[in-house]
Amino acid sequence: MSVIFLILLLIAFLFVGFGVEGRVVANGLFCPKCGYDLDVLRNQLPFARCPECGMEFGPGVRPNTELREKRKWLFVLAAVVVLLPIAIGYSRSPSGKAMIYSSLPDSVVVNFAIEGDSIALADLMSRAIVAPGEPQLDEELWDTIIEHTLVDIQQALVPEFGSRAFVDARWGELLVYAINHRQLTNEQLIRYVTDVMDYQIELPTRLAIDSEHMYYKALHKTGVARWVGYKDDRDRAQFVFEVTLLGVGVSGQDPVVPVNTQVFKMGLLATGPGTDHVDKVPSYGMIGGIAPLLAGQESDTIDLYARSRISIYDGVTNELLTSKDIETIHPCEVLPREMAMPKLLEEDDVRLGYCDRMNLGKISVYADTRAEFLPDEGEPVMAIGVRFPGDIEHGIALDVLVRVGDETLQIGSCVRSPLFNDMYSYRVVTLNAPALGSPERLRMIKIINTMLNKGRVEVLLRTNPERALGYPGIDQVVDIRATFQHVGVLSGSKASQRPHPYYGYTAICE
Repeated sequence: MSVIFLILLLIAFLFVGFGVEGRVVANGLFCPKCGYDLDVLRNQLPFARCPECGMEFGPGVRPNTELREKRKWLFVLAAVVVLLPIAIGYSRSPSGKAMIYSSLPDSVVVNFAIEGDSIALADLMSRAIVAPGEPQLDEELWDTIIEHTLVDIQQALVPEFGSRAFVDARWGELLVYAINHRQLTNEQLIRYVTDVMDYQIELPTRLAIDSEHMYYKALHKTGVARWVGYKDDRDRAQFVFEVTLLGVGVSGQDPVVPVNTQVFKMGLLATGPGTDHVDKVPSYGMIGGIAPLLAGQESDTIDLYARSRISIYDGVTNELLTSKDIETIHPCEVLPREMAMPKLLEEDDVRLGYCDRMNLGKISVYADTRAEFLPDEGEPVMAIGVRFPGDIEHGIALDVLVRVGDETLQIGSCVRSPLFNDMYSYRVVTLNAPALGSPERLRMIKIINTMLNKGRVEVLLRTNPERALGYPGIDQVVDIRATFQHVGVLSGSKASQRPHPYYGYTAICE
């Protein structure tokens, strides 16, 4: 750039030189000071005086023989050659652009920002995100901003050449401001939740003919959302969206299995697209009563469909603003049970962790050392957590058991699908109390008393492929047989009374 400027400067000097030299407009004798025609004094030279300006001539001072006129337009051209690049460079600098954009109308700045000009986007944000009482952008411009943001963010969700398109996070901030200040129409809100937030339902691709239930997975990939139920009214969302799974069925056939399960309920309030972590999303669950769908089916592929309803509520009045039903199709292979069962896969590198709810290398039993303190029917007796590897590519289906002496007590089971590789890498398996006076309760009391007396048990993890039947995304399960020895046991009522070193006892996995 400096070389080009030097060349332009040289050209400007040449223009100035040619301009000073001027052009010949007449020949004769002329006063060098004022240009007066001295032909009338030719006989008096070399000694004479200019009658116009009084300049005296002599042997050393002679009149000019040519009358020249300076080319003033060359001075102007020289100035343009020097100043125009400087002006263009300044106009492209951040400070220059900011000065220019500050004087342009809102609509022009919006267009420059949409074309990708970062300085224009900064100026647009200063105009759009303003304090109450200050001039606001008109609704038509807000509509343009919202439409561009929805398209921009939606395109960024589609991988291109192995990566995602870049989206300036400030567009997300504008969208958040628009949501919080009720600039979006009901149609735009629905479009945002369905398209940009990319809500999807996954159903199993394989079922046994005699299956009575299956599982679904709901995906909510990105978006401006926050879990509802705030204690602080200042964080109350202007809008709340709710997704409900209404039912599943077989395409072209009756009956339909009604579900009516709330999958998501979130407030549209946050900081930007794809940046927010939404806790406690109930994104998977069981659908029971599917036997009528499979009745009379032969080994074949059927098309399951899932019908969901997306509803938008006013976050302040809780009034239903709009809703939309969507239906998705899911091919599913129906097979005899032995063929539908996931295959066992040996994988030596899989490592599981276990912990109780307190993650302290022990099990908390919600009963005291006397049997009558066992909880009521249906209340939790003990809970064990299993943490799965986050990068597992196959399914995991485990029975979780506790062994003390010759007695083994099954706590429950847990399943991990590769589709569930999100925030749910941890499963809690809970054992609930049987009915009062039942043989199961008497056996449980005996085992728990033994556990509390010994103070140490074994936690067993054993693969059970049948647990994974009907889960989406599981064709194979990893064959796992893990035993955690010397696991400490505490009664829940006395856990806080134990010394801290007891908590730190490390279990050994063989």
